[in-house]
Amino acid sequence: MSVRAAGTVMKNASLQPGADLRGVDLHGLDLQDSNLRDADLRHANLSQANLCRTNLFRAKLCQANLDFANLAGMDLSGVDLSGASLRHANLRGADLEGVNLSEANLQAASLCNADLWKARLVAVNLDGADLRSADCSGVDLRQANLSAADLTGADLTYANLTGAHVTAEQLAVAASVRGAIFPDGAIQNQT
Repeated sequence: MSVRAAGTVMKNASLQPGADLRGVDLHGLDLQDSNLRDADLRHANLSQANLCRTNLFRAKLCQANLDFANLAGMDLSGVDLSGASLRHANLRGADLEGVNLSEANLQAASLCNADLWKARLVAVNLDGADLRSADCSGVDLRQANLSAADLTGADLTYANLTGAHVTAEQLAVAASVRGAIFPDGAIQNQT
């Protein structure tokens, strides 16, 4: 399917639940307040799209391009974002509880105050990401690249950081690392 809708405003759009939008180019589209429930957006280009308050319940966004997209405050629980590109995406305050972001690229993404409780971020790229005050408790960050990520005030309680690229200095500014499994496999018993 070859659809090009860059710059188009589709606020309040309501698509049929389960709409097949695989590989569609929606670059720069304003989809604020739209309904994309159960939509199949695998391999879709949503770079620079405004998705604020869009219903993405159970949407499939694996391998989608969401670079520079605005997803601030979104409830993304139940959304599959594995392998997606979210470079420089705005995910401030987003609910990513239990979301699969494995092998996703979140380089320089803003995740301030985001809820990542029990999310799966195996082999994810968070280089330069802003995770200040994010809830990363119980998050699976095995083999993740956290180089230059800002973890100030982040809650990493019971997070699995086995094999992750993260420094002691980064972990020192986290709000809590109690029970976390460090990159070398050691379990932290202090706050």
